[in-house]
Amino acid sequence: MVNEKGTEVEIVDGRKGKVLATLVKKKEDDFDWDEYLEFVESIGGSGLLASKEDEDTRKKFRKATNERLKKNDW
Repeated sequence: MVNEKGTEVEIVDGRKGKVLATLVKKKEDDFDWDEYLEFVESIGGSGLLASKEDEDTRKKFRKATNERLKKNDW
């Protein structure tokens, strides 16, 4: 129901009648990682944000994070 119809589902404590959690459909990411990386790469050699080594490390970290998120089905 949540994923297909976007319906919010509340999980309620049956004894107390309190809402414990609300399930909602995940919104699309507002932050565009690809656009950000293009920007970082466009100023790459300038040293304004980071060194080339820092940029390479950031790319590896992003890739590893995305792989972990896919495995966990976030």
